[in-house]
Amino acid sequence: MNIQLLPIDNVDISLLQKWQNDVNIKYLTKGFIFPIQIKSVENWLESVRKQNGTKRVVYGIFLENDPVGIVSLHDIDYVNSNAKFAIYLSDPKNNNKGIGFKATSILLDFAFNAMGLQRIELEVLASNKNGIHLYKKIGFEDEGIKRSSYFFDGRYVDVHIMSILKNEFVFNLDYPSNRLILDLNGKKS
Repeated sequence: MNIQLLPIDNVDISLLQKWQNDVNIKYLTKGFIFPIQIKSVENWLESVRKQNGTKRVVYGIFLENDPVGIVSLHDIDYVNSNAKFAIYLSDPKNNNKGIGFKATSILLDFAFNAMGLQRIELEVLASNKNGIHLYKKIGFEDEGIKRSSYFFDGRYVDVHIMSILKNEFVFNLDYPSNRLILDLNGKKS
């Protein structure tokens, strides 16, 4: 299975709009609650371009050259060496196939070993069992729970706060051809 992270501009804008309006994505990611128009997606992409590398890094997740989701770092804080992490896959049929694990690993490798970050955190709904399982498998630790902090499906749900530190992350070297990092000889290490 060939998983690559490519610049978000490689994902068609109408596909991004479709994903951002999908109820299976917008509620689990704590965003996109109201209908998203093409102009809103265009504005979001422009914001991503302006903040690229300074406040955020956003990649499309590609499976065998087809876009299947997004993975990102946001609220990047270079002074304190940390950022927030987010991921979503566009189709539930892609869950539990290792796509999220591989995409997350590749981005964390980039965050820790290219950007020099020390800590990555995330928030995940308590009801998102697949997400929590993925994050724990990668090495994220629970830091706490924000009780009843997100309104979802007619009720308030808890949100888990999780993080991983650079020294806790182990990159699987089976993915070297898809790394976002070059060695000193200009080859992907």
